[in-house]
Amino acid sequence: RYKHTTFDVIFCSALSRSLRTAEIAFSDRDVLIVQDARLNECNYGSFNGHLASTVEPMRKKHITTPFPKGESY
Repeated sequence: RYKHTTFDVIFCSALSRSLRTAEIAFSDRDVLIVQDARLNECNYGSFNGHLASTVEPMRKKHITTPFPKGESY
């Protein structure tokens, strides 16, 4: 899909599988890959798959308190 697109940097989550995917996808290019924990996914539990407009307002409440059947943000 992005075979002919030039990138200055690739950002991925801090999860090892994310880094490995970025390395596989961009191994043929001379591009910096930066891991950033802010891109890590979160288990929103009962709210997985809901629209961001539903989940985002709830994040402050769930910084340390887990989402129902999920984890804290």
